[in-house]
Amino acid sequence: MTEERFIYLFNQQLKGECSALEYREYTGMLKSGKFDHVASRLMDEHWIASNDVELDTTVSQDILRKIFAHKEVKWGHKILFENKNWIAVAAAAIALIVSSVLLFKPSPADPIAAPARQLSALTVPVAKRSYVTTNEHQKVTLPDGSTVILNNNSTLKIASNFNQERREVEIIGEGYFDIKHDIKKAFIVSSGKVKTTVLGTAFNVRAYINNKVEVTVTRGKVSVLSGHNVLGILTPNKRIIVPQTGVRPQVLTVVASNSIKWQENDLFFDNITFDAATVILSKKFNTPITIADDKAKSCRFTATFLQGETLDEVLKVICSFNNAQYHKNADGIIINGPGCL
Repeated sequence: MTEERFIYLFNQQLKGECSALEYREYTGMLKSGKFDHVASRLMDEHWIASNDVELDTTVSQDILRKIFAHKEVKWGHKILFENKNWIAVAAAAIALIVSSVLLFKPSPADPIAAPARQLSALTVPVAKRSYVTTNEHQKVTLPDGSTVILNNNSTLKIASNFNQERREVEIIGEGYFDIKHDIKKAFIVSSGKVKTTVLGTAFNVRAYINNKVEVTVTRGKVSVLSGHNVLGILTPNKRIIVPQTGVRPQVLTVVASNSIKWQENDLFFDNITFDAATVILSKKFNTPITIADDKAKSCRFTATFLQGETLDEVLKVICSFNNAQYHKNADGIIINGPGCL
């Protein structure tokens, strides 16, 4: 049994073109355990090629370990494999893992699922060094718990030593940063020659290629530098504009909330409880929302809404995730349901 043969069978299985004999040979090779390291590498390669995502070694090994321990692999609240032959699960799950984004995106033809741009992937962490958007926004949760919402046509690059001595990222385009406070580790955002340094705050950076750099603070305090020169210390409702040329930077007083209107209609629910999601929706749409059944409150889900969906559109989707229904009365919206599927 050679590595080359395993790679051939892996790809045949991935394409769904294994014959019965090849499938038995493939599962036998998986069962032997001799090719776990090869499978891990192939998973990385296929995942990156399909989804622009990089799985680090520990993650891919953890996936294999969970598969071979015949544990459940879940999609949201749906159990994909349960009480089945573990070898068959392993063979299918590898192909599933490297193509899960394609298999489980909601179909635009489905009126219930359509408002949700993307659902959660398998419940395993994904390590990634860069994020790129084209015509949509994306929320990125960094290893330290900080978050970044990227605007269209933006790129966020994360330093390989992020969260060791310091926390450093680079942005091309526009992003809204909400930084977890860490007095021991400064958070640095590089945008061309300009560096924005904070310990914990919220601010917007606009730095498209061949354009001026703008930093606007909504909460806390940031320091903006070029090389070793401090260009400005910003507090809430302050903006600095740094031109590409040698023109002196400007510090202005602004309404900071206006600088982030580009993402005010976005809704990012990231492994959130049903109860917490309704609190967000109630505030956003100024409508009281109550979950009548306590069991349903703790259900968790992930979903993203980027098209300015109405409250009804959002509720239809998240109620379908959480085995619930809703109705309106004079006091607002009441959600009923027995709990998670």
